[in-house]
Amino acid sequence: GNPSAIISRSYAPVYNNFIMSQGLLDGNYYPLVDLNSISDKSRTINNKIIANFTYNLGKGFDLLFGGVYETSKDENKHLAGQGSSEVNAWVNNYTVTPTAANPTLAFKRNVPDGDFLRQLNTTNTSYTARAQINYNKRFGNHSLNGIAGTEMRSVKSTGNLASYFGYNDQSLLQQPVDFASIFNGVAAVRGTLVTSNQLGDMTTFFNQLYNEDRFLSGYSNLIYSYKDTYSLSGSIRFDQSNLFGSDPKYKYKPLWSLGAAWNIDREKFISEVEWVNRLKLRAAFGFNGNVAKLSLPQVLAVARNNAANTPVLTSLMLLSNANRGLRWEQTENLNLGLDFTIFGKINGSFEYYTKKTTDVMGTSTVDPTVGAYQNQALINFATIRNNGLEFSLNSDWITTSNFNWNTGIAIGKNNSKVLDVSRNGLYNPYVLGRLGYVSGYPVGAMFSYDTRGLNNEGHPIIYDQNGTPFVVNTSNTGTPLTTAMNSKDSGLVQYSGSTLPTINAGLSNRIDFGNFYFFAMINYYGGFKVRVPRPTPSDNRPLPGADNYWRVPGDELKTDIPNLVDLLATNPSWAYSYNKNYVVHGDYMTIGDLTLSYRLNDLNLIKKAGFKNFEIKAQVSNLYTVGFNRYNYSAATRSYAKSYVTPTYTLALFTNF
Repeated sequence: GNPSAIISRSYAPVYNNFIMSQGLLDGNYYPLVDLNSISDKSRTINNKIIANFTYNLGKGFDLLFGGVYETSKDENKHLAGQGSSEVNAWVNNYTVTPTAANPTLAFKRNVPDGDFLRQLNTTNTSYTARAQINYNKRFGNHSLNGIAGTEMRSVKSTGNLASYFGYNDQSLLQQPVDFASIFNGVAAVRGTLVTSNQLGDMTTFFNQLYNEDRFLSGYSNLIYSYKDTYSLSGSIRFDQSNLFGSDPKYKYKPLWSLGAAWNIDREKFISEVEWVNRLKLRAAFGFNGNVAKLSLPQVLAVARNNAANTPVLTSLMLLSNANRGLRWEQTENLNLGLDFTIFGKINGSFEYYTKKTTDVMGTSTVDPTVGAYQNQALINFATIRNNGLEFSLNSDWITTSNFNWNTGIAIGKNNSKVLDVSRNGLYNPYVLGRLGYVSGYPVGAMFSYDTRGLNNEGHPIIYDQNGTPFVVNTSNTGTPLTTAMNSKDSGLVQYSGSTLPTINAGLSNRIDFGNFYFFAMINYYGGFKVRVPRPTPSDNRPLPGADNYWRVPGDELKTDIPNLVDLLATNPSWAYSYNKNYVVHGDYMTIGDLTLSYRLNDLNLIKKAGFKNFEIKAQVSNLYTVGFNRYNYSAATRSYAKSYVTPTYTLALFTNF
């Protein structure tokens, strides 16, 4: 039969028939047609050259110098065939037809029919050059190991984007397009019956790309050990880049760490315990950092065409304001760990950590006189603390000459808290959810209203933390209730939990049998909340129950969906949409990875061909997902219609010469 159209992405049938009668193309969306007519292909070539040289200087010193040079080329080809919904939209959006107001207007297609091709080719080039001195010396029971060096790194990306209308993939020819008219700002040609602003910026179709970052680092590390039992370590690193601020007090701030370790298994009171093979206690304290790219000491802007002018003028779009005080996101780390091996085959570790990150990068409101878009800029604006526990276990349960079974377990529990944040603005579930950082709460905190049904007019009723009810309707917009619904101190906005998993666990099993091996990985994410979708009559794909909205008095006894007028107003629709009753536990589990592999290394043909390794591997990722709530709704999919992550199937061949 003929392919079926999906109405939600199509024109109304009556209007679609009308535009086709006027010479336009079919405006319906046919998934099966697009599946066969639209393709995306990519091709990547990577090259890497590594060279390292070592020279023995004597007396425990070695000189190491070398580097890495890498290039990669990516070719991406998007081809939409004639008759696809994408091509039909391009043609229709810029087709001029006679109208009742202008019957003499000539029929003209400003975008030709045919295939549409978009090609993006990028080249990435990077190099790393390093010079390092190593020191390794033993003095009786004492040993000293150290390194000191410098590293220079550059990463550059270039590319070009080109697009072709009326393209023929067989002849490789395309039809001419009057881009001067299409991109002529407010005077640009638009379709008479169907119009769109899709072609408002020519850089969407033709563009040149260039980006380069440079880094210079100095580093040193020193380890002292006594009797191979007790050890102290220290490291320090200085980094410079074209990304950092120009204020001297932020430019040369070092990152450093100190550590200590005790190999308890070498002590006599433990070495005599036969089932303990390894026992090591370790501790470390230090600082590391990170920098955001779009917050620079200079004004950062990108050239673009300004379609608000006729003819179109070249303009600058501000990406970042000058931030002379830019500084690292700096994290203070404290780690305490215990590593062990018992019974000769069970390896594990316990670790406690606490991390305090200052100068976190994020978007915040700034002085409007600086000229930032919507008074928002990327700045150092928050302080966050994380602490948690991690446990891992790994063991080869059965090992023979031809068989091995290995199991790995990893469990982590993390708690976060925003200690300080620089922000101003409304305090409501929508704004706070987009911000992600609220002082006194975990990162990713979720907020809701305590909405408890409707009154006899179909208006939502919300309660503050003291149990006082407030009726929310369209008439109180702009009243004190609006202020209260956007206030931190009113008690109406209540914390519902973190949207980020606080518990992560993984279980893996690998079985090797001869030249075969099988691997399976299960992941669990828990300790967080999700807001499930609400039945809403105006949705394109309404959920079951969406038609059960309030119509007449008495309906409030059987539904919590407000009347249709309230659903279109801000306050009552938010009281419904951010109802805490639609917040549930977000725990979910995935079968993340199944792999089956076979090695052909023993075949004479493989050996004669000079292969060191020849392996065929079949893999499926995200095979199964289940949400542990009454909706089977998971943060992995965020969908009722599709309760699983789309599996990825891979068949690969790995070789080494």
